[in-house]
Amino acid sequence: MRAFKVTILFLALLCTLGCTDKTVVYHSYHHIPSYEWNKNDTLLFNIAIPDSLCSYRIYLLVRTLNSYAYKNLTLNIEYPIGDTITHKKDIPFQVSPEYNDEYTAKWGGLYQAIEPVYDKYVEKPDTLRFRVNHQMKDDVLKGISDIGILIER
Repeated sequence: MRAFKVTILFLALLCTLGCTDKTVVYHSYHHIPSYEWNKNDTLLFNIAIPDSLCSYRIYLLVRTLNSYAYKNLTLNIEYPIGDTITHKKDIPFQVSPEYNDEYTAKWGGLYQAIEPVYDKYVEKPDTLRFRVNHQMKDDVLKGISDIGILIER
């Protein structure tokens, strides 16, 4: 009877571990109200990283509508590179299917693109803070649906 209980417990633990995606640590979007993103509106992401002594890959994500007027999009992201130092980086996106095979239509007229930002080694549990804004000439970008961050282990 004891062996049966241990076997059941082991199988339950195995199923629980097998049902989680071990590589995705964080994946979330900020929705842009009315699909219009003002140049002065900075999106903030505060992401708790509970695991230490791990390397993480950080990606920036964008979703646009068919109404987005351009074939490119440049986003600026500010991110931590140390305990007190931050770095700013412009991330160019090709948001046109004719220039980017991976820029695919999802859910009807909503398009999605992803670009890597950097790799981060975390020595201790921490909260990573990201600030994102657009660097386009127009003060208000129309047709931007969501901006997101993806972190993988």
